[in-house]
Amino acid sequence: MQSVSHKAAAIIIAAMTAVILILVSVTVTLTLAGGKGYAGLAQNGNGSDDYASRYQRLDEVYNLLMDEYYVEVDSDALIQGAIDGMMASLGDPYTFYFTPDEMSATNSSRSGNYVGIGVQVVRTDDNYIRVTRVFSNSSAKEAGIRIDDIIYSADGVLLRPQSDTELTECVAKIKEGEIGTFVEIEIMRGEEIIPVSVERVAVTQDRVEYEILEGDIGYILLYDFFGNAIEGIESALENFRENDVKGLIFDVRGNPGGSLDLCIQITDYFVDGGVIVYTEDRYGIRMNYEGEDGRVELPLVILVNGDSASASEIFAAAIQEAGTGTVVGETTFGKGIVQTLYQFYQDGAGMQLTTSAYYTQSGKSIHNTGVTPDVIVSNDPGETGDEATDKQLMKALEILWEETGYEKLEDAA
Repeated sequence: MQSVSHKAAAIIIAAMTAVILILVSVTVTLTLAGGKGYAGLAQNGNGSDDYASRYQRLDEVYNLLMDEYYVEVDSDALIQGAIDGMMASLGDPYTFYFTPDEMSATNSSRSGNYVGIGVQVVRTDDNYIRVTRVFSNSSAKEAGIRIDDIIYSADGVLLRPQSDTELTECVAKIKEGEIGTFVEIEIMRGEEIIPVSVERVAVTQDRVEYEILEGDIGYILLYDFFGNAIEGIESALENFRENDVKGLIFDVRGNPGGSLDLCIQITDYFVDGGVIVYTEDRYGIRMNYEGEDGRVELPLVILVNGDSASASEIFAAAIQEAGTGTVVGETTFGKGIVQTLYQFYQDGAGMQLTTSAYYTQSGKSIHNTGVTPDVIVSNDPGETGDEATDKQLMKALEILWEETGYEKLEDAA
């Protein structure tokens, strides 16, 4: 197979679909349109008079609060509130501001170095924190935490985030503490509340796990499209070549997205060139992201679920439209807009804002609709990741066994 390459512009695009508590470094998963430095503008480009009038009322309100409010006001809190208010006025959960500390934590988490317990989480519609991934060799797995568990409380504090900002704050309650300390968590599993004590640890997290399953079927689990994902995929494929696997399962269930640059490189392994995805901004400017000819010539199944988002959806949709693999599982999250991450030079703070939408090769938008699998299979809560009960994984194996001619030997009665 050819080496990984692509003809896309060198930008990072990320789509936040879940807040990640990966060994408890908190970030939002983006599909990020270019880490850009930003020094600020002296005026808005329409002339200094217009600039002054536009911001005069903001200055007046600020000064009145600072001078006349009945108790002393924190100036920094007012400025932060004004910034947060502008973000909230857009009604876009993917556009927000990072404080310098949050920006630093975001950069650290994407590098693959984390401190925490080792789970990935999302906020549910009824404002609970649900586990979408438990990393292998993590303290969370050792403590018995499972996919679909609800993290109900931490150190006696009930965790019911009403927004993604509050989700970040809840996650912070879990991460606060020195390495080697323990956080006392209550897990809600069905109707049962289970107390668990989980150690905070420092770990370099691999994004990829792989193994060879029955019938010489290679299995790749990709946590997200950040960090050492490419190295992990290349290592897996090399191992599969050496062991002459007959088919391949690629699992992006619970994968919230990541770098579009990495997504294009990984997708390029499994499609025969051409446009993988394209983006359009508010001005109608289109940017194509293309792969090169040649691909892994193996029967392929992609596993997805409702927590597969953004770059995961680009990956699944591209393979589905190219006809080089079968998508199995549940309809994906439906995140079809992309963000640019700006970092401010003055203090290291940052800002993420939605800058364009993305479309599949055929021109389809998956925003708010998701990718519909070729074969729909649903797992009950707690089944995903458990080989004994994982119906989606079993269906993937059955498809590949049939395609490769493998006959499973039934246990004798």
